[in-house]
Amino acid sequence: MFGKKIRTPEEIVNKCHAALERLRVDRSSTKDEESCTKYFGEMRSALLGEGPNATEAAVQTLVKEANKVGLIGQIVSHLPYLPFETRKDAAAVFNCIVRTPVNGHDIVAEELSKIRKFCKQLRVDMKILMWR
Repeated sequence: MFGKKIRTPEEIVNKCHAALERLRVDRSSTKDEESCTKYFGEMRSALLGEGPNATEAAVQTLVKEANKVGLIGQIVSHLPYLPFETRKDAAAVFNCIVRTPVNGHDIVAEELSKIRKFCKQLRVDMKILMWR
């Protein structure tokens, strides 16, 4: 009767994007950390072929939506501030989103290769992570 709600890929990505935006403003929000943990877990299971959103069409929709809202950049900039277990899911989501082709094109990898700012931010954030 009170089963787990199945969210659409667009809904998962948009809710995760919104939770990460709220975390950017207030890093001490445990509610938003928990939301990120939940949404990254759902995205990870869908992208790895587990769970109700594991169809190829749903995965491609998730990748398109993540690219549209800039989720990859958010993952990189927020990774140092997420709990350890959430970081593992976020890293898996990042990897899958970048490597998943949509209609034969690696849209996210192609987009990222055009953005120098992203690469610079990635280097800065990785240095921060290494010093923690």
